Amino acid sequence: MSVVGSYTPIANILKETLQRALRIVDVDATPTADQIDAVMSAFKSMGPRPGLKACFDGLRAHGFDVYGVTNGGKETSLGYYHKADITLDDAHLLSCDDVKVAKPDLRVYENAVRTVEAAGDSGKERWFVAAHSWDLIAARKAGFKTAWVASEEHDPVTSVFGKFDIYAEDFNELLENMTKVALK
Repeated sequence: MSVVGSYTPIANILKETLQRALRIVDVDATPTADQIDAVMSAFKSMGPRPGLKACFDGLRAHGFDVYGVTNGGKETSLGYYHKADITLDDAHLLSCDDVKVAKPDLRVYENAVRTVEAAGDSGKERWFVAAHSWDLIAARKAGFKTAWVASEEHDPVTSVFGKFDIYAEDFNELLENMTKVALK
């Protein structure tokens, strides 16, 4: 929707296309409004990936000013961080809802650059961490160094997506690799 200039928040897309998604996987059912609400509530109850909090804390301890950039809504995403016991304020979470385009639209990443620079971090090396190659391709175009975590895609397919600056199997390895970068 964003690509064609009709931005719609991801939660709305998920809710409104649930029945179609069920049919795609050969589940011939018509969910009730209560069932759809239950599925949408389940999204809000998702837990963090193992090592996420330690990675956030470790990056901050090494001087990184950590932000989140999400296709999700700000309130829901802040809830994820809170449940993971990660302190992240409203100013450090950038939602695509705020700019009315979805990742990987380059404007999302350019907004992140402007936000970081406005916070006084201009001139510093900027890193973007993601578990999706498409996310990192756009971040790289906006001037970020890139770190790929294997938790979602499992194979970086560099023949298609190119090479990123850091590769990590999980958040523990990411922290180790990012720490090496910070100590250079």
